[in-house]
Formats: sequence, structure tokens, C-alpha cells
Amino acid sequence: MATNILEEKSLSLTTKFYYGLASLGTATVSSIFAALLPIFYQDYLGLSARWIGIASAIYAIWNALNDPLFGFITDNTRSKLGRRIPYMRFTAPFIGLTFILVWLAPEGAGDITLFWWMLVTMLLYDTCYTIIGLVHGALVPELSESDVERNQLSISSALFGMVGYIFGFLLPDLFRPQSGSMDTSLLSLKLSMVAVGIIAAFLIIFT
Repeated sequence: MATNILEEKSLSLTTKFYYGLASLGTATVSSIFAALLPIFYQDYLGLSARWIGIASAIYAIWNALNDPLFGFITDNTRSKLGRRIPYMRFTAPFIGLTFILVWLAPEGAGDITLFWWMLVTMLLYDTCYTIIGLVHGALVPELSESDVERNQLSISSALFGMVGYIFGFLLPDLFRPQSGSMDTSLLSLKLSMVAVGIIAAFLIIFT
């Protein structure tokens, strides 16, 4: 009898695969964001290091505050779809959109314009990323009561996340202007970021 109950509660390989897809999406945008952002705004758009430092400091403060804030909000949410799924489903398009907006800053604009564009899009992106990350991680204990199943979900998430991080660090080099090249256009880089944002959003929605 006990064995049958455990079997009924076991998660399928397909479920674990789907769970990992969200990590693939979030890890890809996260690694690109971390690796490319200062290069993009300073080297390609000409924003001074001082303004980038100010924006990064404000971003760090917000990043420290929003985890407990949205953790409290999602923990106390009551809906027909549960506490987590609505946030993943309806925030996913916005993490893609805000990630894309980070890279659509107007070329040739002054420091003030670039600073505000960088700051606002960073904060919006990080808000969406925090919500997705929190609810995705919180699904592990809610999907199964089995420690074995939870470990397997975590392993799936880690493996897909590792692939996403590797992909995210390598992808920008394929499309960004190279040192010494005559081609300084940012169009191909921006288009690749649009594609990444859309794919990441669909992976999370699919999960």
C-alpha cells in the first residue's frame, strides 16, 4: 500500500525535463546580462564608468530588497492556479521584454539619457527575474514530498542552468563587434538579444 502511494506521487521524467527548461531560459538571460551589460554601455554606447557605477549601486540595493518583498507576496497569494504558477506564466513575457529593452538603448544619446535607460531597464528586468527565480525554486517542495524527487528536480534545474550559463557567455561573442573590426554596427547584437529574450520567455511559459 505504501509503495503504491509513493509510486503515485513520483514525478515523471517529462515533468523534470519541463522543470529544467525554465532554468535554461533564466540562466541564459542572466549570464548574458552579467557578462555583457557593462561592456555594452561603456564600450559600445560610451556611457561613462561613473554613471554605470551609480546605476549598479542602485540596482544592487533594489536586488537586495526585492527578494524578501516578492517572497512575501507570492507566499501569501491565493488563486485557483496556486501560489506560484500565475507568477511564472504572466511574468515570463515581461522578463523577455525587459531583457530586450536593456539592449535597445538609443545609440548616440548623452550620458543622462543612457543612464536612465540603463537604470530603469535594469530594475524592471531584475524585478521580473526575481519573481521567476523565486517561484521556480519554491515549486520544488510543492511538486513533491519525496526528498529523492526534490533532489532530481534540483539536479535537472542545475544541469539545464549550466547549459544556459555556458550558452549565455558564448553567444554574445558571435554577434558583438570585435576589436579591430571595421564593422561597428550593433544591429546583429541587438537582434540576437531580441531572439534570446523571446526564446527565454517561451521556455518559462512552457514550463
